[in-house]
Amino acid sequence: NDHIRVRVTPEGLVVELTDRDSSPLFASGSAEPSPVLLKLTKAVAMALEEVSNSIKIAGHTDAKPFSTEGGYSNWELSSERANMARRLIMNGGLPEDRIREVSGKAATVPLITEDPMDSRNRRISITLLTK
Repeated sequence: NDHIRVRVTPEGLVVELTDRDSSPLFASGSAEPSPVLLKLTKAVAMALEEVSNSIKIAGHTDAKPFSTEGGYSNWELSSERANMARRLIMNGGLPEDRIREVSGKAATVPLITEDPMDSRNRRISITLLTK
């Protein structure tokens, strides 16, 4: 799937749900989930039922500056998207007590470091924690 990347880190297994310009995870500038994200989070929730690890969820944006008159920026956007992913995964059956952390990272941890504007930098990271 073009939207899923998996990698192992010292913290645990990281499942990245990445955006694509042609098939975004969220409506532009909002935390409104797309049909693609609904499908992906349902699949992730089903897979998480097979393991007992706690998880953490982080939202990420690309480096395109974004803010509104009220000061809403990529920080708020990435946090709201992470929380939306949490709700969707919980709706898919994951118990709330398995969630250890939900955070917004804005553009501080790009997946595609050579191009901070790459659409894949807009993503949700779900880490299955080893501890």
